[in-house]
Amino acid sequence: IELRRGLELVAVRLGGALHYACKRFSVQAEVRGIVFDCQNFVDASVIADPNALAHVLDNLISNALRYSPAGSQVGVVMGGGAPGRARIAVLDSGPGVSPRQQRQLFQRFVRLDASAGENSGESSGLGLALAKQDVEQMQGELWYEDRPGGGAAFILELPLATASEAAQGDVAMPPPNQALS
Repeated sequence: IELRRGLELVAVRLGGALHYACKRFSVQAEVRGIVFDCQNFVDASVIADPNALAHVLDNLISNALRYSPAGSQVGVVMGGGAPGRARIAVLDSGPGVSPRQQRQLFQRFVRLDASAGENSGESSGLGLALAKQDVEQMQGELWYEDRPGGGAAFILELPLATASEAAQGDVAMPPPNQALS
């Protein structure tokens, strides 16, 4: 059974969304002793559902923090993607994902090895599957790559908004139902 949420695709300021996501996880990173590197973000606009985008970023960042050991580094980087797309990468210093697990990574109810990270047993095995589904509904792509020297890179590409789409109403983050207190 595949359930799809009804997403409302609008122009979203990606730099604001990334800044908001980084702000939400900065305390958790500090408590865990992880250097959390959120580089300066260009304020490009992408076509996305603001709530779904926040959910995807939350999932990727929380996983990176969960699987990275204390004293390591987690980064959120924005860069050029394929033509007409913006690329975001969430990079960690954890154990990475074995080739066997990579084949199952975005399937529902598949959890990574519980010994791979602190609190990994708390996972439902749905987060990455739902994140990928949401990204695909936003006409984007989400994939995994091994990092040279170890760790994981989860890469997200979303379509850039045209100037006319952005002018029709760029949505700033946070989404209305996720205001930061």
